[in-house]
Amino acid sequence: MNILYVAQQRGSAEALLPIIVESVNRGHQASVVSTGNYAEKEGFTYFQMPSIINQALHYPGLNPEIPYNKLLGGIDVVVAGASGWNSAEAAFIKTAKKLHPEMKTVMVMDTPDKYQDRLGKNISELPDLIVHNEEKGIDNLEVAVSGHVLREAKKRSFIGGYTAFDNAIERQKYLQDNLLYAFREAYECKIGNKFGVYFSMNIESMPKREYLRNVAMTETIFKIAQKFGIRLLVHQHPKEYYNSINITGELAVEYGMQMDPYLNTNTSDLIFASDFIISNPGAIWTLAAALDKDILGLASELDRDGHYCQKYNSCMPIVYSMEEMEPVFEKFINADAYNEWHSRRSDLIESLNEPCSPIVLNT
Repeated sequence: MNILYVAQQRGSAEALLPIIVESVNRGHQASVVSTGNYAEKEGFTYFQMPSIINQALHYPGLNPEIPYNKLLGGIDVVVAGASGWNSAEAAFIKTAKKLHPEMKTVMVMDTPDKYQDRLGKNISELPDLIVHNEEKGIDNLEVAVSGHVLREAKKRSFIGGYTAFDNAIERQKYLQDNLLYAFREAYECKIGNKFGVYFSMNIESMPKREYLRNVAMTETIFKIAQKFGIRLLVHQHPKEYYNSINITGELAVEYGMQMDPYLNTNTSDLIFASDFIISNPGAIWTLAAALDKDILGLASELDRDGHYCQKYNSCMPIVYSMEEMEPVFEKFINADAYNEWHSRRSDLIESLNEPCSPIVLNT
């Protein structure tokens, strides 16, 4: 089969990568279209994809120059990420459904939350197959669609797992055996033998109140890290990097943190190389938990009853307010957090290390 893979945001790209590799190993022909910005494009082609695929093309955003019909010519299946229904990813699915009704379309979710804008409201535009990470994703369809569209979306739903984490253990071992020392030395960002990474949020796309809170939370983290003599590596969200106000970068410089100089550094590899991470709720928690990393979670009261906080609150400390930050942070870095939380992660680690891309392709 000729399969066209389309992704925009980094999460979508990383969810599709193992499926692409598995499909090529099975003898299928693969083409890739990246619709994200430069950093997201680099993430999509991280595994030297051009060596195994027909073509790798880059059309940033909802580009009027995207030749949809030409790119869909001769394609049997379109597999797209789920960055949003108003994204170019979804435009490929909508175009395929309209102009090539015989063509199969698949949407792969990279996380089981934030479903509000991932799907359209019409049955005629629904992908033929919607791949969810877990049962919670199917439940979350209710926040995206309703009525007969919801019923049809559930019929087309399938639990495919976290494809982005396929071969995570093998990938980490490769880094440890071949690249880890050089990788960590390049960042010059160690706390004794500990290497910590702070993943910034896409704060500039948030409503004003949430934006101000998260800017304050970021500054609080950096202040406390500075107080304890910790120089975190700060990995900026690709979206924020391209916005006009670089607030995370400015705060990192002010408080002596180290910015990740390589915007296209693969998110997974940063987690592989780290001893601990600090991040808001998202798929980063899932991968870090699967690799048995220490995680300090940052969340708001609105997140407390959400999927990630409910799933991971038993195996990692989660901070919900700036007042909690310093005592939790001090305990996190001074105590042996690994021993404290490791046993609670064991069942989760086992469940997250099952290969998922073969399941998706067998469907």
